[in-house]
Amino acid sequence: MPGTRNLAREQAAHDASTIQARVYTMLAELLPAYDRALIGQHAILEHLERLGIRRRNGRPLPWRIVLRWRRSRGFPVLRGFQYGTSRSPSFTTQHAVAAWLLSHFTTNAGAPFAVGTYGVNAVDGNAPQGSSSAPRMPDRAA
Repeated sequence: MPGTRNLAREQAAHDASTIQARVYTMLAELLPAYDRALIGQHAILEHLERLGIRRRNGRPLPWRIVLRWRRSRGFPVLRGFQYGTSRSPSFTTQHAVAAWLLSHFTTNAGAPFAVGTYGVNAVDGNAPQGSSSAPRMPDRAA
């Protein structure tokens, strides 16, 4: 029947790597000033926490799960390096993480993560303090 949705067909047609590339390109072109480097395990885990990304059981993410995502699901992170006194931290960017997250088909059981809503304002989301999603009217000259 034309117009009928088919979940299996939609999932089969979902190409995450193509979607990830398109979303990253769009973010980089439209919001280049908002991309920030995330350097080190702590910064990467903190960013995922701010986005509300949790383990499937609702607990915070440990670093080992992020590394598993890198190995098995293409999470965009450069692994850190430590050999003797030589150290180099892990690295990714906010846009790369957002593109990876948005390329998933669903946050349902098939996704490797859950999205928590704790501490998120329903109107402003995770907007910085003092900002508002309400449209602002331009000031009139008196």
